[in-house]
Amino acid sequence: MAKVIDNFKVGKYLVIVLDNIEKDFNKIEIEGTLYDATIAYDIPNAISIEGENDFIGKTVKFYD
Repeated sequence: MAKVIDNFKVGKYLVIVLDNIEKDFNKIEIEGTLYDATIAYDIPNAISIEGENDFIGKTVKFYD
């Protein structure tokens, strides 16, 4: 699990910056909702999802 420390929009994607990141995942869960997710390689400890919510301070669970 990880905590969201920042998030921001880039087009239709929400980039989520975490306090740590797992290596092998393709989905994440935030507040009971599953999202398809990919690593945002240009930003340390960041992933991206399609969405518009503000998740700062929320917990992220990773799934294969």
